[in-house]
Amino acid sequence: MRAALAVLLLAGCTGLPTVSGGRSVSPAPEVPWSPPAGAIPRDREDDPARRAELPADLGARIQRLTLAEIVDIGLRNNPATRFAWANARTAAATYGAERGTLLPTIDGDVTATRVQTAATQGRTSVEQSVLTPSVTLSHLLFDFGGRSGRISGARQRLIAASFTHNAAIQDAVLQIQVAYFQYLANRALLDAQSCPSTSAISRPWTCCTSPAAKASRCRSAAWPRSRRAPGP
Repeated sequence: MRAALAVLLLAGCTGLPTVSGGRSVSPAPEVPWSPPAGAIPRDREDDPARRAELPADLGARIQRLTLAEIVDIGLRNNPATRFAWANARTAAATYGAERGTLLPTIDGDVTATRVQTAATQGRTSVEQSVLTPSVTLSHLLFDFGGRSGRISGARQRLIAASFTHNAAIQDAVLQIQVAYFQYLANRALLDAQSCPSTSAISRPWTCCTSPAAKASRCRSAAWPRSRRAPGP
């Protein structure tokens, strides 16, 4: 009997805590973690369209998007910026909780007592109910700098998390811009390969059909003609 109780206590001590009735971590390194029920909002779990924040008229004007609009869409749907923003919000909540220790603590308590005496020696039975409320106000005046140190540490972690969020936004903007200009360069190369070289030299405007070509290849195609030596 004692051995069985020892095994049960050991299993209870070594088990992982649960989150909303589910496992807090994956049971094995190769097994993905399954979130508990209610961890994912129902609207985002059932509606695939709500998983990405895209303009409603994106399909109609996708060929006319500016770089600023593309950057805005990318920032709204970038997981790195969302993760950094969530960390910054968590740090802000922690900082606010630490600052709450500067306020006094008020504890209220109500005690209910019911007394009933027995009828003895001609006395009647008496029943009495007593409510005793109490309020306690406590405030920490000095703890050798422990409270101020925790508040200062939480503030510095908040500043670091906010700077990390800014860095994540800058990285995302840089990646979007690099991908955008790489697309323009590839589009210009594709237009250049589909256009005869004689037409590009004599009439470069006839082959410049895309904004990328107008921005880059049209000027490069007209450059040899402008540098050509004048005839006799």
